[in-house]
Amino acid sequence: MLKKKTSLFIALCLATISLMAQDLVIPKLIGAPVIDGVVDPVWDEIDAVNCEFEPTDDFGDASIFEGWFKMAWNDTAFFMLMYRDDDDFADQWETTLADWQSDRDEIFFDVHVDTLADGRGASDSQQGSSYGHYQFTSIWVQNATEWIGMPQQWYHNAPFYFGYVRTGDSYYTEYAWPFTSLTIDQAVLPGTDETFQAEAGVIFGLQVAIGDVDMYDNPTDETFRKWIKWVDEGGWDDMDDAGHVELGSEEITVPSLTESFLAENISVFPSPSGDFIQINGITKSSNIRIYNVTGGLVLSQDNVNSGTRINLVDLTQGVYFIRIVDGITLKFMKN
Repeated sequence: MLKKKTSLFIALCLATISLMAQDLVIPKLIGAPVIDGVVDPVWDEIDAVNCEFEPTDDFGDASIFEGWFKMAWNDTAFFMLMYRDDDDFADQWETTLADWQSDRDEIFFDVHVDTLADGRGASDSQQGSSYGHYQFTSIWVQNATEWIGMPQQWYHNAPFYFGYVRTGDSYYTEYAWPFTSLTIDQAVLPGTDETFQAEAGVIFGLQVAIGDVDMYDNPTDETFRKWIKWVDEGGWDDMDDAGHVELGSEEITVPSLTESFLAENISVFPSPSGDFIQINGITKSSNIRIYNVTGGLVLSQDNVNSGTRINLVDLTQGVYFIRIVDGITLKFMKN
């Protein structure tokens, strides 16, 4: 513990991206990563943006020792990969905490291009209007027995896509936000399109916060939450001081196995897996093929339906691709 706390202190002192940093240019993807929490190779080509601990007077250091995100876009959506290293992870699936009492990511968008300083925050969207300000938050699971689908944003009910993989203290989360979900307040920006129009050079507002609730604190008291953030202001109440993100013109081609982030709402559960997986969301009996990372076929099974268990006992630990013969390819990890 002492070694990790020392590493945290050094990392905070030497961080190259400070809480005052406001500008970020994100590359454009040709294709898209699969949103499943397993890190696609394309993310290795994108720089990480470090988040920093926000000091508090009352509750000491966070138990997050490293936190960062990577971000990109294509013609249809924003994408984000987020990482945390947290040795006291509070997951409501395991602890029966409410979602706000648990560790989670919070991502805020302001898509009012050219009118980013408008005095509004994500909380405005509780009124049900298309304010152009959003708070998205990860909810790690949706009930106590299984992962059953993609969560929805709290206040504007804007659909987004979300997947995660937890291995020990490390946690990767992937997000995709379709532009069709991000509507514009046309009273604020007359003459604009109703939904966010993405093109190189466009700037939008962003705040990223990684929440930490340690179980040795009082997790039922929301004030015990601690944060590491990209920029120290902008979000719930007022996004005027949020970071400014530009859609860059640099293009990165995604490998062919990860062309669709939607994956037709079909998901692999669990990931990481043990000796079996099941595929949820298949609407008809399908044939599946599993490949290793070098493209070798390692398992075939026909007549698979939603919820059918696929035995992995003969597979070694690692990352695999599962191809449904109808054309969907997903990725999973076996422990």
